[in-house]
Amino acid sequence: MVANGIGEESTIDFQSNWLTVDGSLLRADVLRSSRSDRLSVSAEELGRVLLPGRRAILTTIEDFYQTQIFAHPDSTIVRPSLWTAQLGTTTQTDGKQSKVFTNEGYNNGGIIQTVEEINPSFHEHWNAVKQAGFLPEVRRVSKGQQGGAWLLLRKPSLPDVLKHWLQYDSTNLQTAIETLKDDDSEAQLRTIRTFRVMGEIAVDEVSNPERSRHQIGLMLAMAALKSAVGDTTGYNQEIDDAFDYADNDTSIDQASIRALENSTFELNT
Repeated sequence: MVANGIGEESTIDFQSNWLTVDGSLLRADVLRSSRSDRLSVSAEELGRVLLPGRRAILTTIEDFYQTQIFAHPDSTIVRPSLWTAQLGTTTQTDGKQSKVFTNEGYNNGGIIQTVEEINPSFHEHWNAVKQAGFLPEVRRVSKGQQGGAWLLLRKPSLPDVLKHWLQYDSTNLQTAIETLKDDDSEAQLRTIRTFRVMGEIAVDEVSNPERSRHQIGLMLAMAALKSAVGDTTGYNQEIDDAFDYADNDTSIDQASIRALENSTFELNT
């Protein structure tokens, strides 16, 4: 039985970058709020909203991103996070006795990006976002009608997929990308070749059960490097190889494949 009227026929839409279901904003079913007109959603139901809604979510993110680039051509624009479900009202969120945040999370004061900073009762909602291949985060709204703590999602980048789903050590990737920006074309090629050789050596040193995951990680790291130098053909080849590898390896979980799909959705290389 599907509770709260959320089912297969429910309509997913967006009010700017706020997710709605059947015209209503969502709230997690963990804390009671008798005065809320939002649609209560369990972690399981949230997953049933996000999984079939992935394309609509990604399209909304990309459309919003492109609109902002067009409107602010001289500014650095990042892809927006989408607000998915309220975790607690302002009263439930604020104060040392917060029902949403752990002490560490409350003291953070900024964007929550690790699950340990929210109370365990919300972990399943957090994991529902991650299982759908999106990167979860929690933010506070200090006042107004939307005041309180909210669970958001954002489209992962390739480095995000490497870190949060594949557990691939990408410590040197960002350094390599930054180095490429200052190199001439020949130096860029040498840097990329060196990164692959070192990466293949590292993959060979990994035990067999983990080798496949690390091989895919290397392909994605190479895709990120090639994207950084504008090598669209090379980028696409690395991504295609990573998908082929993942599709033929049952040890790669579906959440990781979804995250890879999400990260490469209409990516402008």
